[in-house]
Amino acid sequence: MRGQVSVPDRPANFGNFDYNTYLRRQGIQYLLLPRPEGITVISRGEGSFPVAHALKVKESMLAVIKDTLPTDQAGMLQSLLFGERAALDTDILQQLEKSGVVHLLAVSGLHVGFVAGLGYGLGRLLKWSPRFSALVSGLVAGFYLMVIGFRASVLRAGIMLWIGILGLLLNRRSDSITALSGAGLLLLLVQPGFLFTPGFQLSFGATWGILYLSPLLVRALSFLPRWLACSLAVSSAAQLATGPILAYHFCGIATWSVFNNLVAVPLAGAIMSLGLISCGAGLFFLPLARLLAATNSILITLFLKITAISASLPFAYLYVPPPRPAFLVVYYALLVLLPRLVAARGDGKGGNIYCRVAAVVLVFFLLFSWIFPFLGSGYLEVTFLSVGAGDAVVVTLPGGRTYLVDAGPGGLEQGYDAGANVIVPYLRRQGVRRLELIFLTHPHQDHWGGLAEVTAGIPVGGIVFSKLFKPEEYGLTDTFTIPFFEVGAGDKLDLGRGVECEVLHPPATPLTGTNDDCNNNSLVLLLRMGAVSFLLTGDLEEAGEKYMLQYNRVPQAVILKVAHHGARNSNGREFLEQIRPSLAAISTGPNSSGHPHRETLERLDLLGIKIYRTDVDGAIKIRTDGKRVWVEKARGEGK
Repeated sequence: MRGQVSVPDRPANFGNFDYNTYLRRQGIQYLLLPRPEGITVISRGEGSFPVAHALKVKESMLAVIKDTLPTDQAGMLQSLLFGERAALDTDILQQLEKSGVVHLLAVSGLHVGFVAGLGYGLGRLLKWSPRFSALVSGLVAGFYLMVIGFRASVLRAGIMLWIGILGLLLNRRSDSITALSGAGLLLLLVQPGFLFTPGFQLSFGATWGILYLSPLLVRALSFLPRWLACSLAVSSAAQLATGPILAYHFCGIATWSVFNNLVAVPLAGAIMSLGLISCGAGLFFLPLARLLAATNSILITLFLKITAISASLPFAYLYVPPPRPAFLVVYYALLVLLPRLVAARGDGKGGNIYCRVAAVVLVFFLLFSWIFPFLGSGYLEVTFLSVGAGDAVVVTLPGGRTYLVDAGPGGLEQGYDAGANVIVPYLRRQGVRRLELIFLTHPHQDHWGGLAEVTAGIPVGGIVFSKLFKPEEYGLTDTFTIPFFEVGAGDKLDLGRGVECEVLHPPATPLTGTNDDCNNNSLVLLLRMGAVSFLLTGDLEEAGEKYMLQYNRVPQAVILKVAHHGARNSNGREFLEQIRPSLAAISTGPNSSGHPHRETLERLDLLGIKIYRTDVDGAIKIRTDGKRVWVEKARGEGK
């Protein structure tokens, strides 16, 4: 085999999934992109017999599902049974996320438990002894693991199941917490990288919460009927244990999930059980599978209706910034301490004073570590996001108020939307709940294409544009109910907290007859805090630069957003000499225009300007207190 060897890229934006680290934790250092003509097939194999047979059974079962259910319902059952999310409609997936039951699609201990339960129930139905039935359930679960793949969550469940079965066979009681610890230790000895994966953390976290906290919660809910108290306790314990983990990895919490799971989990269990029986029947007699699938179709429809209603409830899903490590440490310390606190309170002797003092201190630190990020950093932060061949600049004031300059490429015809894929996820990870204003420098798709997704995902106070940008011509006034504001050269905005924004271009009468009137009438903004200023130039070209020079509208600035992605006919020498920046940020990505052009890079270099590029450095975050400047790159060390 021949091909090109490469090192996996670091994430292009802060907080993105780190594919490089993910692979390294699995012992993979390099990627090979093979050339089709360089591949020679020497021989073919099917792998080990058990796994190969299990995969064939899986393919046959998937075919039965597709043949017996409508497309949407087939995708739902495939996801529930085998974790095949690619078959699930995107809208349904979002619905399950907002209702807090998406964990049912992550094949885990719940699924292994259902399968093992079916195996055990079958054994008892056939009058087999409890021990032999348990052994059968373990073998059935083992075969299921081969079908779905050996993931951390299912391996945990499989190991715990077999520890329990061995205890039954040897007449030894198995302690669940010990079994959980043993399963975790065994998995981490084999693959230490599991520790940092969401699947491992959520699976072990939920199981620990159920085992450790649910007895306490059952006692607290003793005024309820036993079945309801147990159900609520299990659901609440799992949510308490996994809530911060979900917030850390996915920046969101489904607020009604405890109650939704009371209905969703038993219903999903019935759907899975009937689905497995239907698939098994379909391997031998398809008409029977269709009859069973017709019944299952009713259950799946009910499941989707319930989750749709719960996802539409007020505050069904709250986006939150990922909690800081200090918060996580204190939070889980409190969870561990909780049963001891309750026991100390009920001992009739005033309780353990040391335990109570520790709890008070932990609660104080918990609240402080939660509130601290919302207090603001005290710095002006300007982040040039890596959105490919386009622009998107996030401006965060001391105190946290946030603005956006341009919204990157996007739209249906682009096949990629910076708003949905980059900007909104970044803002949510930063804890941004509202954009005060969005500045659109000019009406080119690579600068405003992601606007619709941004406004759909984050509340926006208003959209600012220049005279050349006519929102009604682009259907924006029909699409958005957000206020629009027109600005031009000479306008000034006091953004607050000592930060000023001055509009330097375009003039009251737009430039015409240039090489590109749209680019040359770009909105040019000067952000200033103390002695530090940022010049944001949109896609300004030579004609626009000459006009600004002619009318003395080119200020000095410490940081320059290089115009037009570093195009050859932008960023002229005289223009750069007038600005005299120390740092220059180029927002660019793969493109057919040759941006940034070699001559532009040479001009910047000759003037001693430090260059940062989003296609090389990833997102560029520049922080200032009005006197000093710090630079942080998504791909590399800050300077």
